[in-house]
Amino acid sequence: MRALAGIWPFGKGRVRLAPGRMMFLPQKPYLPLGTLRSVLAYPEDDSGFSDEQLVVIVALVGLNVFGSYFNLALGLGPTV
Repeated sequence: MRALAGIWPFGKGRVRLAPGRMMFLPQKPYLPLGTLRSVLAYPEDDSGFSDEQLVVIVALVGLNVFGSYFNLALGLGPTV
């Protein structure tokens, strides 16, 4: 993963990446601080999504029960 990100100083060679955006995921799962709305929208700004769009998103992954908690603060710190 570090080689793909261009931050691995050891070794030689070239890595070809497909065009478009790429997202790196951590080895250990976590939820960032903020609201469920901001977590669902990550890495985009949450203001670009309506409640209706977020309801569809949570339904697609089988988490319908969370459809009314978009403004609930997650994590251990203050809402962002």
